[in-house]
This record gives sequence, structure tokens and C-alpha cells, in this order.
Amino acid sequence: EGPSLRDMTRGVELLLPVLDDAFVRDYEAKVMRPAFEAYKAKPAPSNWGNVWNPPFAKFADVTGDRGILDYMLWEHPVAAAPTLDNQFFRDGFPYEAAFSYGSHYLNDARDISSALGPNGAWMWTHPHMREAFPAYADLVCLDRFTHFFGDTGGLVNNGLTIDAPLLIDAFNQYKTPAIARYLLQSWAVNGKSSSVTLDNLFTEKPTVDETEVNRLAAQAPPIASTLSPVRGFAVMRTGKGDDRTELFFDFGYAHAAHSHADRLNINIFAAGREFIPEMGYPEYMDSIAPSPGGWTTHTVCHATVEVNAKRQLEGVFGDLH
Repeated sequence: EGPSLRDMTRGVELLLPVLDDAFVRDYEAKVMRPAFEAYKAKPAPSNWGNVWNPPFAKFADVTGDRGILDYMLWEHPVAAAPTLDNQFFRDGFPYEAAFSYGSHYLNDARDISSALGPNGAWMWTHPHMREAFPAYADLVCLDRFTHFFGDTGGLVNNGLTIDAPLLIDAFNQYKTPAIARYLLQSWAVNGKSSSVTLDNLFTEKPTVDETEVNRLAAQAPPIASTLSPVRGFAVMRTGKGDDRTELFFDFGYAHAAHSHADRLNINIFAAGREFIPEMGYPEYMDSIAPSPGGWTTHTVCHATVEVNAKRQLEGVFGDLH
């Protein structure tokens, strides 16, 4: 519902020059206000709540509704300001078990900033936002793979948890060699073209100076071994060029949301290939359709140790060694 409201409000904004005041009042009274009150009565946590922030921000920007603006910024479970302050680990990753779901925080922050125009520029300058992009860049193995941690990816590993449009926005903000290289890696794996959908019909396509991207990417130092002590993983790297070998090791962060029972998991990347492929998140599941997760999230479905033929407990802190 959040993205649908955002897209409708963008459409209204585009049509404002030809709309009369009565239509805008009707839109507020019959669409946005009921949606806002319904969400406020039963707010959502985590990424479910995050997707409501951009439409609230856009509607507040179009109408000047201070009540919706304050609620979006400060008052609900995933309010934009305290989420940026408190829902990121000190090693750069948002507070989610799965890297892909963590990237929702970055997309939503970008969309909120865009919706608020100049008043949203502060979100890009937030240190947690700035630190997240190089953290994600360090996940990339052999320039094209990303380990499927938790509810991330599918049967084919096309890697690169952050999509190119968001990376373009990040590059235009920060102009760093690490993000430039990350963007080139994304283009090499997924190409530069993008399709038009209802979700991006009213979204301005980001542009970037490719000459500058290539120039800065050439200045990026080789990716060294990576340690994320709070999030709980390491990528150990050795070799150069085609002789590189990289070992991903998950030493355990206990988060139940979007997690798999896969701590102490390992993966090896070498000779241009992934040697211990993950199932990832190939099928949708929730409380209505829980059966897919019975296999793909189970300990036995991962490259880790199963003790006494029992599934690991998720969301339980403690030593796993």
C-alpha cells in the first residue's frame, strides 16, 4: 500500500497545475487521510513500516500537512529520523538479518529525501547513510557475487544487493572511488537499462557522469579482507585478478526477522564461480503460506553445522562454537 500511495501522490503532484483545489481536498479527505489514520491506528515495524514513509513525506511536501510530516519523521515505529539514528549497526548495515531487506532502509531514505526536496538533503549527510554504501560494497565477491544471507537472492546468484539507480544517487552524493567501483560492478552484472513499471512511472530516472565514474573507480584500492564485527560476518580474500579466492563466514548475529537458521554458514568464491551456492529466498512465504520456508530457511539447507539433528534457534543470542 505504501508504494501505491506514493505513486498516486506523485501523480497528483504532476497534475497540480490543472487540478482545482476541490480535487486536492477530496484526495486528502478520501485517500491520504484515511490511509494515514488507518496506518496510525495499527503501525507496522521494520521494512513494512519503512515503505510508508516516502508517501507520507511526499504528501506532506505537496500539502504542507505538518501532522503527517511530524508523524513520518519522529513518531511511528519506523519514523525516519530515529531509524537513521538507531537502527544501523556501527559497521554500516541496517538492523535486518537479510542484506536485501537492509537495503530497503537506504531506498526509503533516498525516497524520503527526494520527496522532501531541499528539506530532505540532511538524510544523505547522516553518517549512517554515508557509511552504509561502502559497507555494502565490501560484500561483493569476485566483482559479481554476494553471499545470500537470510532472505536474500534466489536460485541464481546475480549478486549486488543494492540496485544501480540507488547507487547512482549515492555516487552523485558522495563521489567516492568505492561507490564508483560498486556502480561499475552493478552495470557489468545487470546492465544499464531499466524497465518502466507502475512503481517507477512517476520517478525521475537518475543520471550520472560515466566518465567521472570510471575515473574514480580506477582510483579504488583492491578490496581487502572484510570484517563486520557487530553484524557478524567476515570475508577473507587472497590472490589477485583471476586467481582470487574469497571465503565468506557468518559468525552469528541473532536476529529473527528475515533470518535463516544458518549461523556459522560459509561460502567460497573462486575461479569466477560460487562454490557453495545458497537457496537464498526463491519463494514467497508468510504466515498464510509458511511451507516454503520449512526447507529454504532450515539449517540443513545451508553450509553449516546441524547439532543433534535440530534446526538452529533464530533470534537467540549466545555462542555457537
